[in-house]
Amino acid sequence: MLGRDWLTHEQCRGPVILCGDFNALPSSPAYRRLSSRLRDVQTEAQDHRPQSNFFGRFPTLRIDHIFISPGLEVISIEVPCSELARLASDHLPLVTEIRM
Repeated sequence: MLGRDWLTHEQCRGPVILCGDFNALPSSPAYRRLSSRLRDVQTEAQDHRPQSNFFGRFPTLRIDHIFISPGLEVISIEVPCSELARLASDHLPLVTEIRM
């Protein structure tokens, strides 16, 4: 993602929002590489402690992420843990509001 064909490509300008199931812990090389260029919304939000968004076999993992480029502002973030969310997947939704 950070190679010349993607986020560092000369035509990739402007705001970047990259989100998904990365299966990458914050201590992993993949996460560290992405967070060297982009910001993790769970660590950027004021008054928010990063939360697990996976409740499968290892329910304390934070493996799904939303990364944003500098210049974007995290307004709010939520990890809904409703019955419906738990039925839909072993991953909980990660919902954020971002000011561009």
